[in-house]
Amino acid sequence: QLTYTIVSIPAKGDIVFNGQKIGVGAIFTQEDLNNNRVEYQADADYEGDTYFSFTVNDGTGGWISITNFDILADKTVK
Repeated sequence: QLTYTIVSIPAKGDIVFNGQKIGVGAIFTQEDLNNNRVEYQADADYEGDTYFSFTVNDGTGGWISITNFDILADKTVK
C-alpha cells in the first residue's frame, strides 16, 4: 500500500481529506486517492498556479523523495 506524506502545503488553498483540511505531516494512501478522499480547494478568489510537496513510501523500504504536485486553479472549469 502506497502512503503519501505532505511535506509542504499550497500557498493559495488547502488540501482536504474527507472534508477536513490537512497540513504538513498528514498521511494518506493510494486507496484514499483512488476513492477521491483527497482534494485541493483553492482560496475563494484565487486563480493561477500553486503546488504542494509530498513523499511516497511503499511500505517495503521503497520510497520517492520530495516531489511537487503542480496545480492550476481555474474557476472557469467545473
